[in-house]
Amino acid sequence: MRLAAGTRMVRISLYRRLGHGGYDLVGQLLRVPGKGGSYSVRMNDAKVRRALRKGSYTVEVAPGGSSGRISEADARTASFRVV
Repeated sequence: MRLAAGTRMVRISLYRRLGHGGYDLVGQLLRVPGKGGSYSVRMNDAKVRRALRKGSYTVEVAPGGSSGRISEADARTASFRVV
């Protein structure tokens, strides 16, 4: 995902897709990117490592705090699958 230049804080949420169409929050963190553009994040939380198992997941990146440069409507999502 690419961030807008000047983004000061983002909230990164990881959701596991449930069988009945819902989502379960696996982990969430706030990060302060050094600059816009490409940005990598590693969720090294023990809770996240225990929760990851086979299934479909969605990562959402949204503004964090009042200093976010992107609006809530500009939140970015990406999906992946653990096999």
